[in-house]
Amino acid sequence: MVTHEERGLANRGFRGLGELEKAMRSHLRSVQKRTDLLRGFIDSVGLEPSPFPSTA
Repeated sequence: MVTHEERGLANRGFRGLGELEKAMRSHLRSVQKRTDLLRGFIDSVGLEPSPFPSTA
């Protein structure tokens, strides 16, 4: 997952922390939408895929 993030942010200059934060949030949203990427990460590190407990 870190490699995926680095591809989107590599070789890019940010003028301030706000711009960096905006870029990071955008990339994290794209990762959340890609369930195949998340599933692959979970499988590669050997974690048991189980649903997260509800906070409600």
